[in-house]
Amino acid sequence: YFFKGNPPALLGTIIIGLFIVLSDFAPFFAPYKPTERDHIKFKVTADALKELQEKRTPEETIAKLAALQGQKFISEAALLEAVEQQIGKAESENIGRKLVRACRWDAGHQPPSREHIFGTTRAGYDVFSQLLYGGRISLLVAIGAGLISTMISVLMGVTAAYFGGKVDEALVFIMNVVLVIPNLPLILVLAAFIGEAGPHAIA
Repeated sequence: YFFKGNPPALLGTIIIGLFIVLSDFAPFFAPYKPTERDHIKFKVTADALKELQEKRTPEETIAKLAALQGQKFISEAALLEAVEQQIGKAESENIGRKLVRACRWDAGHQPPSREHIFGTTRAGYDVFSQLLYGGRISLLVAIGAGLISTMISVLMGVTAAYFGGKVDEALVFIMNVVLVIPNLPLILVLAAFIGEAGPHAIA
């Protein structure tokens, strides 16, 4: 009944539900660990071939290396092996060092791709994986804060209703004071005092 004729509620529930499921089962859905860097170390790109060309590498060799353009390698040995198969051992030994320097790959700040759905951070971490694992902490903080605030609210409400009079007035006064204090500045001040706080302290 609640969802019937209420598309925003339905859409919001689907988004939150999907986020909760993905975050709870982050190890199954995340392609990388949150602090795992991209394992690609070398990549043959157009810029790398251009750099080799500027260093007076023969045009014939550049043309053969162009067949490797777009390929990625997880180690220097794998790159040199593929190059040796493409242009021969002698020529590979001649340009090996130049090629390794030109093809060195930085995984940081990569745009969205098949390997990284949301791209990578400056340090080369997968943003999608960090989002899922970070979602678990966000849910822990949200649920913890909700439970704590509910317990405090129920305790104060029952106490005020049971005793009434001066106790009721004092508790209402305390609640009004808390309500007028800006939450964000208070949290920033507390965070500065606590230092490096975990999810439980944040909640």
